[in-house]
Amino acid sequence: MLTNGHLEFLRSQASQPLQDLQYSTRAYYVHHAKAAFEFICDIIAPGQGHDLVDEVVCSYRSSSSVVSQQDSMTDTVVEAYKKAADHTTRTQILSLIANKYSKATLLKMIEGMTIHQIDMARKHAATYWPGHYVDPPKIVRVRISKGKIQHFIEFISAPMYLHTVGFGSKHLKLSSGLEVKIPKVIRTMIASRLITAYVAYCQDNDIVPPSRATLYKIVKVCAASQMKSLHGIDNLASEGESGISIIEKAVEKLSELGLDELKVKDFKNQLQAVKLHLKNDFKTHLITKSTCIEHCMQYALSDSPCDHEHSETCSSCHQVKNVTTEIAQCLKGVHCEANVKEEIQHDVDLSCEKIVNWRNHCIRTVNQDACKRDILNDLREDQGFIIMDWAMKYLPQTFRETQSEWFGKQGISWHVSCVLVRRNGTEDDEPLDILSYVHLLQNGTQGWFTVSKILTHTLQMLHESHPHLREVYLRSDNAGCYHCTPLLACLWKLRNDSFVTIREYNFSEAQSGKDLCDSRTGSCRMHILNYINEGNNVTNVFEMKDALESHGGVRNTFTSIIDVDMSTQPVLSGQLQIPISQYNNFTFMDSGILAFKSYGFGEQLIPSEKLESVTKNMMDIQEAMIVANAKPPTDKPRQKKTTSRLLSCCDPDCVKEFRKESQLLNHLAIGNHVYDNEEADNILDTSKRMWVQACTKIRSTQPIVSIETDDRNVADEVSYETQAYALKQRKKSARFSSAVKKFLFEIFDEGEKTGRKANPYTVSKQMRSEKDSDGKRLFSPCEWLTHQQIRGVFASFVTKKQKLSSSTSQAKRLKLQEVGDEQDELLENIICSLQAAEHFDTVQDIANELVD
Repeated sequence: MLTNGHLEFLRSQASQPLQDLQYSTRAYYVHHAKAAFEFICDIIAPGQGHDLVDEVVCSYRSSSSVVSQQDSMTDTVVEAYKKAADHTTRTQILSLIANKYSKATLLKMIEGMTIHQIDMARKHAATYWPGHYVDPPKIVRVRISKGKIQHFIEFISAPMYLHTVGFGSKHLKLSSGLEVKIPKVIRTMIASRLITAYVAYCQDNDIVPPSRATLYKIVKVCAASQMKSLHGIDNLASEGESGISIIEKAVEKLSELGLDELKVKDFKNQLQAVKLHLKNDFKTHLITKSTCIEHCMQYALSDSPCDHEHSETCSSCHQVKNVTTEIAQCLKGVHCEANVKEEIQHDVDLSCEKIVNWRNHCIRTVNQDACKRDILNDLREDQGFIIMDWAMKYLPQTFRETQSEWFGKQGISWHVSCVLVRRNGTEDDEPLDILSYVHLLQNGTQGWFTVSKILTHTLQMLHESHPHLREVYLRSDNAGCYHCTPLLACLWKLRNDSFVTIREYNFSEAQSGKDLCDSRTGSCRMHILNYINEGNNVTNVFEMKDALESHGGVRNTFTSIIDVDMSTQPVLSGQLQIPISQYNNFTFMDSGILAFKSYGFGEQLIPSEKLESVTKNMMDIQEAMIVANAKPPTDKPRQKKTTSRLLSCCDPDCVKEFRKESQLLNHLAIGNHVYDNEEADNILDTSKRMWVQACTKIRSTQPIVSIETDDRNVADEVSYETQAYALKQRKKSARFSSAVKKFLFEIFDEGEKTGRKANPYTVSKQMRSEKDSDGKRLFSPCEWLTHQQIRGVFASFVTKKQKLSSSTSQAKRLKLQEVGDEQDELLENIICSLQAAEHFDTVQDIANELVD
């Protein structure tokens, strides 16, 4: 039916091989096959059936001829492909036969062939020509000139991007093996932003910069520390640095008002010199007795005159006052409004006071640290040195903590005491042993009573482990639980009740209490964290003790749990006549307590009769209840420090150094010397050398402290500080004016009503620009408050408001009786009136107390 009668029906089918059939039968089948093939070709290509038949026959003939020639050329192509040296040549050779064979056939022909290689060969044949040779692209590397490197080094070493440090150094290692030492510097901007700024600068000045990848490599090899934000820093030091910044801003204002640019630049350089001097060099120049009056701690801290003359002065120390005096003189010659002059003068005076407080703080810090150094140098084998501190409360933590458990945690109080004792008969570099006693507080507060209990238990454990100890020295920071009259009186009362006698109690300078306990606290926290990461929880003192004692515990650390009953805390029966907070060193004696305002200076005796009278209630002080005693930690072998001395090559020009003698002998035998040749430097080595020069230049521009000699006594000059100028002074309490109180109360009350609480920083700036109805300044410069003062005033407002609200809530309320509906509206009006009157009386009472 498909042939429409064009083909005859097939009478039979071949059931035997064609070779076994008769000639007529084979001819019959060939005739029918040819007719059927022609018919199919005519259907595929109507009117062109004969042409299609010829093409098919030709394709059969060419395929048979290629197959017959495969054996003669394939081996040669495959052999050439295997011997090709590189990937490009292999691709060119394979392109000769890539299109003549299927991928499966080619994979069988050549071992290790991949489909990707076949595709690349076919792409090569289609793009260029089978077997065509293509020259590989030339990669041209452009060597950066030293001028471009120098230009970039000068940009990143500019003062706005690089700050110097007064101490410390780093080493840069060149490719030749030479190490170059550079002073330590701090980079104020990260690498990506620094490079972006440099590229923008080059674009503005029509300079072609190197690629960003090259600039990144140069910045990476130019070693510098990265500036980072800090928290918990010294208050006085921070205020001193901020004072210098405020004076710099005042100088910039004077520049806008017409001050000479050279004078402005000179002022800024002097201020930076003062900052670097106080931050780095000043502490290293202080000694107890010095002929330089600025470096003599006895003159700065003692009320008694010095037993030596001061014939020298320090020019760098004099800059602290000279620069502010010069700025004040320049301010008088500037023509501007009186309000602007008052504001600038106020900022300069206030900043100068902060800088002077910073300098005095440095003197007290060095002197108090000298106390610790002297005690450790003279420590005997029967003496110990105890450093105490409360660690930051530990927040409970579980191995898998949910969001609801993460909020509202109650911290665990723990106290750390580090004891330094001298080893018996040791002559190594570490003659002291460090023992740490950790007390976890189950119940109690962080007060002097708890500290006394902890110290008593510490001395007991110390005597058990070191029975040869007879005396101890104490040291702590200026926290209220340590530096207070009750604790000192209690320690004097109980000084002889234990096997170990307390000889001295020395306090560090305020804001300078970082010591050994902080480092030991960090080790304990890391030990606890590792314990939690193993699948454990730390939610109470018992689990915290298990964590600290896990895996052998922290080295030389003993952990105990203490419970203090605060209801048994005694009260002093009187008060001492001296202000304890003004004294920092105390020596316990039978005749009383010998107190010093500073280490070695300003002594005063507190007689034993006075101490006996104020400690009458401390007769029956019970020992604290130890819930869990300390478990001795596992002894861990000490790692001895091996001092390795580098061996240099005998050739004076060779820069190689070796740690072992055998390495040096092998080097000498081979003779492969390495010389410092700048001509062989690559880009990175050239950058390192230029960076060394830039950093050394920055350090060399720092002002050198010069001491000038004078024949007369410098202390007699009226312009200098008086005797004992660096001692801690008691702040005089000054009352705020009624206008200031009213202004602050209005801002506070508005915040309470609207819910938008004022920021103390914003209020402090607002006070400077506040004006009255006549356009005059509402507050004079002497009435301006800092943000710390404003925060304290707001806190007092909150406290008074809470007291008034609590007294009001405790008042008796009238009981309302049920009334009819006709009197309900009238009764509600009366209640609203009473509430409004009550609120008005409360506000009026607060205002009256502030005005009074």
